[in-house]
Amino acid sequence: MAKEKTAPPAAVEEQQPNTLVKHQTAVPVEREAGGYAVDDVGTGFEDFTQDDLAVPFISILQKGNPQVEEGNPAQIAAAKASMLMNTVTQTLYDGKVGIRLIPVHRHRTFIEWIPKDDGGGLVAVYEPEDPIVRQVIAKSGRKQVFGKMTINDNNDLVETFNVFCLLVPDGKDDEFERVVLSMASSQIGPYKKWMTQAQSIQTVGQSGRKSTPPMFSHVYRARTEFFKKGENSWYKWNVKFDGPDAASCRLKEGDYLYEEAKKFRAMIMSGNATADFASAQQDATDVDAEYAV
Repeated sequence: MAKEKTAPPAAVEEQQPNTLVKHQTAVPVEREAGGYAVDDVGTGFEDFTQDDLAVPFISILQKGNPQVEEGNPAQIAAAKASMLMNTVTQTLYDGKVGIRLIPVHRHRTFIEWIPKDDGGGLVAVYEPEDPIVRQVIAKSGRKQVFGKMTINDNNDLVETFNVFCLLVPDGKDDEFERVVLSMASSQIGPYKKWMTQAQSIQTVGQSGRKSTPPMFSHVYRARTEFFKKGENSWYKWNVKFDGPDAASCRLKEGDYLYEEAKKFRAMIMSGNATADFASAQQDATDVDAEYAV
């Protein structure tokens, strides 16, 4: 490169440092998908922990949610009841069309909420074996615990099933988002139907024996459907295979989405990924245990 010519300074104190950085042709390097150097892929995320990766929820918008209430400061112009929403990005999805999901892990929790009439809001998340949860269940006298129970005098304690999934955009099998579906109260019925369907899948191996494949071996489509009972109406999850049968939506070992789902589950089991409960959407329905199935 030719030496840059500069005019001689009138005096030493008038010289200015040369801050110009000139572009130089880079040495060709091996590149990964997306155009980034192989050595750079994943750089900066080496010490990723659960404090860094909090997985957002996908929630059903009900008529009582602030995002759909006219005049509410939290209203989203395009939002309406029956739609699905990412609770962090506020991305909306048509509930009738639904979203493609690959479930990878399920986690049962009990969530303490401030009642909606008192302003609402998340208080705490408990594991099923937590002593305070056992005390509340014993005090309630319930044989089945779904629905609201009272905790700390006035707050609601709600049994909640969280399903960690990969959300795969339609027509883009090389893309995905990590999300959580939270199912409580009236959504526990759909949750149980989904898990029963998933666990009932049987495949035949080379030995000829039948076995249950991994949860993340199949792609499902989650839609919303209108439901009414008495004076109450709301939208419920409706999760089925993303195809006519299990075989048509099966992922083979080694497939990109299968391997990414497997990695996601490993992250969850190691504690390096957890649900972003701070963004969880409080149930906007007034449906209690009697409507849960």
